Amino acid sequence: MTHFKWSKALLCLVYLVSCSRHDPKQFLDKIYASEKVKHFEFDNIFYDTLSVGIFRKLVYGDNLQQTDVVIKKGYIIPKHEHISEQMSTILEGAFKATIYHPNRTEVVILNTGDVFFIPSPPPS
Repeated sequence: MTHFKWSKALLCLVYLVSCSRHDPKQFLDKIYASEKVKHFEFDNIFYDTLSVGIFRKLVYGDNLQQTDVVIKKGYIIPKHEHISEQMSTILEGAFKATIYHPNRTEVVILNTGDVFFIPSPPPS
């Protein structure tokens, strides 16, 4: 499984700061001064068993979560919804996703390297 290295993370932060319309120093000062900044050692977080065949590591903030999900070959995830948006990257293997739209059903085959985005459901 591939994990980001600090050099890539730093490069992303530098890119984010350089693309910001704000003064980069103020941007970084705001990040580092925030009491909500959290640090997680992802390698030291254990996998939770959601059910037989699906495991996840989870870190989260107030409005965002990052998960590392391992799905055993052949496991079928029951139909479900998320209250927030979801963006996923297939790191290894392939994944068949059935997406239920209001008027139709769509089946998508996702392969290693593919990224897919699922918007949050509209308010009821």
